[in-house]
Amino acid sequence: MEGRWIVQKAHYEWLEFLHRNSSFQERNRNKIIDNIGEVKWSLAAEGCIKLNTSTILKAHKSKGSCAFAARNHEGRLIVARDWLNQNIKVKDLLEEETILLTLEFAKDKGWRNVEVQVECVHLVNKLKRKNSRDRELKLLLDDIICFSDWFCKCSFTILCHYGSSMSHLILNA
Repeated sequence: MEGRWIVQKAHYEWLEFLHRNSSFQERNRNKIIDNIGEVKWSLAAEGCIKLNTSTILKAHKSKGSCAFAARNHEGRLIVARDWLNQNIKVKDLLEEETILLTLEFAKDKGWRNVEVQVECVHLVNKLKRKNSRDRELKLLLDDIICFSDWFCKCSFTILCHYGSSMSHLILNA
């Protein structure tokens, strides 16, 4: 599968970010962020790379799609990657694998300051607490926590996708 879908999605999110700046929207958006994290994509802090992940799973087919886009603090797309994952039936495992592969990529690139945005609220909460007690998810969570310690800054936030078109396009291609 070509990486064009993730690039198009990342470009759409950037245009959407530029388009929405009214003070009313920002006030309401901030109320939601206080409860669950980021609702819309936003710029990374200066000196950081924002890594936005996306996954979709068709459990009945044991097939999942994963993707990430990396942008600098100016919002410029640095890289976008996507891949299919066969023989997986648990959404949380797919999310964890995507985060782990994204962090591995960032480490290989030498990026020391990263902000990782994911869709899974309870997974982000576990990562923020560095809690890997969940037996099913323990190994991957331990790996993610270990990788995150390598970075000078590695934060995890939630980006609600409400049906990510990026991963849907990859999975159904």
